[in-house]
Amino acid sequence: CTWSGATAPTVTRSVDVVAQVPSSASGALTATVSANAVSYSTPLSASATTPITTSATLQPGLTATPTPVVAGSNVSWAASARNTGPSDAQGVVLSLPLPPATGFVSATASTGGSCAAPAVGATGTVLCVWSGATAPAVTRSIDVVAQVLPSATGTLAVTLSASSTTSPTP
Repeated sequence: CTWSGATAPTVTRSVDVVAQVPSSASGALTATVSANAVSYSTPLSASATTPITTSATLQPGLTATPTPVVAGSNVSWAASARNTGPSDAQGVVLSLPLPPATGFVSATASTGGSCAAPAVGATGTVLCVWSGATAPAVTRSIDVVAQVLPSATGTLAVTLSASSTTSPTP
């Protein structure tokens, strides 16, 4: 910025600069300002450094179909985690332990994800990982299919866990 005319010794000139930090930013931001005047041969300068921190919250979602499910048939779970930001979520992990009255059939992760799952027919946990960044407003998902044992009765209870290496994650 340029001001015309003289600036008295007790007068302050200021400029406010607002910048948006990308959700993928890391490290620190450094801003430097310099000033010069006709009466000074060397410009004056000052710098300020601000560390960048990250924060991403994952919002999990889980639905089952069909509801109710008939013993001896398949049940599907659609599991998801949406990054509500404001930063990128690094290393998103979805974990879905299967109920004891089921046997694993299949698991499919959304683009970029890889899953580890029990053997077909076994019970256990489906664990899917997306390495790298999940930007704000992006959803990672898995579709898990299990067969309900023919002898099963009662309710199938499952709990999805969603996490990332970026804090906070509930």
